[in-house]
Amino acid sequence: MSVITILLGGNLGNRVEIMKKTIILLNEKLGDLINESAYYETEAWGFESDNLFLNKVVVYDTSLTPKEALLVCQDVEKQLGRLRHRERYTSRNIDVDILFFDDLILDTTDLIIPHPRIQLRRFVLKPLLEIDPDYVHPVLNKNIRTLLNECTDISMVEKIIS
Repeated sequence: MSVITILLGGNLGNRVEIMKKTIILLNEKLGDLINESAYYETEAWGFESDNLFLNKVVVYDTSLTPKEALLVCQDVEKQLGRLRHRERYTSRNIDVDILFFDDLILDTTDLIIPHPRIQLRRFVLKPLLEIDPDYVHPVLNKNIRTLLNECTDISMVEKIIS
């Protein structure tokens, strides 16, 4: 079994209900949910939006490979009506991003693990801090607490639901 850490995010529709459905689908297809952060309301990152995002980190035990897990994440997004756009950063009802897969370092055309922008985003680091502040990023060799302290992102990230 492997441990996979995933970030959920979205700023369209009933954000809490969509995330709850996402967690149920991931539990059915990916493995057992073993940890989760609170919900965090956050500003858009990389683009302007009038709608605040809701973000949450979830952690699963999985027997899948990283590629299989990616396909599950993409399938769940599609099932919940995620529409892909040419622009990289846009409003969306759900985004399911793999952050970590055990301590694996992987760089392929389809998938990069750890996620390459974790250290740049407060909306990722704050819920990760709640889950495991001492986890050491396998590429940067710094724990989550240190990465958050060094992060220059000043966007709003507010814990709203436990």
